Amino acid sequence: MNRGLALLIAVAAILAAPVFIVALSWLAPQSDLWAHFADTLLAPMLLNTLVLLLGVTIGAGLLGTALAWLVTLCDYPGRRWFEWLFFLPFVLPAYVVAFVYLGLFDFAGPVQSFLHAQFAFERIDIRSGHLAVIVVFTAVFYPYVYMLAKVGFQSQRHSLLEAAQTLGASNAGIFWRVSLPLARPAIVAGITLVLMETLADFGVVSMFNYDTFTTVIYSAWEDYRSVEMAAQVASLLVLLSVLLIVVERYNRGRARFYTDQSLMTPPFKLKGGKAWAATGFSGLVVALTFVLPVGQLLVWAWQMFEQEWDAHYWTLMANSLMLGITAGMLAVGVALLLLTLKYRQGRRHAASSFWVGLSSMGYALPGSVMAIGLLFVFWVLDKTLLDWLQNSFGIERVLLVSGGLGVLLYAYLSRFIAVAIGPMEGAFESIRPSYVEAAQTMGAGRFTVFRRVYLPLVMPGIAVAFLLVSVDVMKELPATYLLRPYGWDTLAIKVYELGAEGLYERASLPALGLILISLVVLWGVKRLERKR
Repeated sequence: MNRGLALLIAVAAILAAPVFIVALSWLAPQSDLWAHFADTLLAPMLLNTLVLLLGVTIGAGLLGTALAWLVTLCDYPGRRWFEWLFFLPFVLPAYVVAFVYLGLFDFAGPVQSFLHAQFAFERIDIRSGHLAVIVVFTAVFYPYVYMLAKVGFQSQRHSLLEAAQTLGASNAGIFWRVSLPLARPAIVAGITLVLMETLADFGVVSMFNYDTFTTVIYSAWEDYRSVEMAAQVASLLVLLSVLLIVVERYNRGRARFYTDQSLMTPPFKLKGGKAWAATGFSGLVVALTFVLPVGQLLVWAWQMFEQEWDAHYWTLMANSLMLGITAGMLAVGVALLLLTLKYRQGRRHAASSFWVGLSSMGYALPGSVMAIGLLFVFWVLDKTLLDWLQNSFGIERVLLVSGGLGVLLYAYLSRFIAVAIGPMEGAFESIRPSYVEAAQTMGAGRFTVFRRVYLPLVMPGIAVAFLLVSVDVMKELPATYLLRPYGWDTLAIKVYELGAEGLYERASLPALGLILISLVVLWGVKRLERKR
């Protein structure tokens, strides 16, 4: 075994450790609880989860891909504005959008009340059925697909699309037969991230009383006080995520699509009704997925500002921003190391691909389950170290390992490394082997090849990865709540504490603060992209 592969295995094993911890829960069987769950919750959970995954795949996949195609390869009024406006729903926490939509559209909300009073509209319970929860996930998570599909479309060679036009292909024909196949690896990577994020969500499904894996996990933990049962269900969640990744890799097969990012395709010019239809559709998406929820939050925050605001919010914002930026930089650095080691082994090296995939498994764990596993392990480690220090040197017992930001950052890295690997791996896949071979032929060493070939070509993927991880960390709630140092709060925790008490109007202020700093990170990344 060469040193590169050994280092890759070591890093992957460290990142995947929480998954192994959860898997060890099967050493403590819970036969009685499993029998109860099989009789009451298992069938609805599986059906709801499968319907949710199918609905979100269709919704987020179609919407994200269509919007990326429009702003990248089509020219229509407002296109340059919509190019970055489509990113904005990504900064909205899913649980915030869920409670805003419920406040507006629920049975007793203002929208149904108005329709009932004016048009005798028969009220409906949007919490029943599958559609409402699928719509919320689609609205919040389509930017994952949009961001990665946009990179895939931007990388396509002008000559390929020009040849298709010369052969008489329509814009639709070019999309289906040329652009979509070339962008498929990026699109599927985005959809995979969406599905894994959907599987791990608890806030939205709990608000809609929609039973999935995570609600069963929390039920086992909170209602039955069985961490072992919660971890066992979570391990099944990991298996489902592994299945998603395996299916994606199988569908990709041995196909490779090499592109030249210097040959950016100019947009197709839409005219007349098609142009204004594209503008109207784009505006409707932005209005429903960003303007509406943020507008309602602004109304609530205006009403509650004087009562709720104090200087403590500056501390909450600083804590959230620090965690997001630090975790984003760590994740990008580790993902870059993993992928560089992988591609130095060769693109089809099965072992390196396996270990990179294994390192991403933490994304399937709900934050709370990962936190419980880490707390248990570090508590045991702490106790062992403390006993040894006290017996050997008489040192007083203080927390050494299980307290502090280090454990929290490790949990972020383990859970969100998959978010960084997704866009960066798509960028690595687009690098022609001939570029590396040419550099090596000219005498360039490994570090020079990395600095002069790999790094410039994957920089767009790095920017997207940093944005995704940073914003995800700032929105993350369960792991932060359980692993943070005592008294060290963030905006997400403040939103949760107020929202859990049903104080949605008061929760709007920290929610807006979270959105604001996420927008600052987004603006910074876009500035860096423009300077390149």
